[in-house]
Amino acid sequence: MVLQAISGAKSMGASKIIGIDKNEKKREKGEAFGMTQFINPGDSAKSVSELVKEVTGGMGVDYSFECTGIPPLLSQSLEATKMVSFTSWNYLFTIVILHILLCFFGFPYP
Repeated sequence: MVLQAISGAKSMGASKIIGIDKNEKKREKGEAFGMTQFINPGDSAKSVSELVKEVTGGMGVDYSFECTGIPPLLSQSLEATKMVSFTSWNYLFTIVILHILLCFFGFPYP
């Protein structure tokens, strides 16, 4: 899923694509797919969102894709964007609930 997110961002013309992983071995493969910068959160005591904002000059990113589904990382992903508002959280909540409902009723939703 991560490589598809990188590839999709590249194909849509993203000029800066930041990959984040604790596994340094994933850097090379990410760069082959179009990742321009890599952050290993294990190298710092700061949160992932703080590290992303450092790389972006304090602004944050326009779009963020969290590909693990781990709740604390979903929060960090949202906090790494340029603007966090109640509307953004509401939208995230709607997406998660929609996904749960679709799976519950037997609709295959990736």
